[in-house]
Amino acid sequence: MTTDRRPPREELFGYYYLGITPAGTYKFPNAHHVAATYGVSADAVLRWLEEYGLAPNDVSYRMVELSRLSVDLQFDLGNLTLEGIRARVAEALEEFDEAGGGRHPCKDGPIT
Repeated sequence: MTTDRRPPREELFGYYYLGITPAGTYKFPNAHHVAATYGVSADAVLRWLEEYGLAPNDVSYRMVELSRLSVDLQFDLGNLTLEGIRARVAEALEEFDEAGGGRHPCKDGPIT
């Protein structure tokens, strides 16, 4: 399963981490759902995330509440146009990019 349809960084972030599909609806996300949308394997989706600096292992240590961003956006979906939804995803990605990193136990070692 391969395709040249690698989505833009914002679109992939919005779908994989916030559950916002390219059509602007909410769907509980996982690598397999995202892969099916783009006609690729889940491994391809994970590779894209890595290439965009959005690998799940690294994202989990960012000091940003992805669940808050997702829920806030879900509540507003009915009041937003597709352009508005995309703008909110872009804002969420910007907040994510600006967030500092937290402690990474695998890289930083144990707390002493």
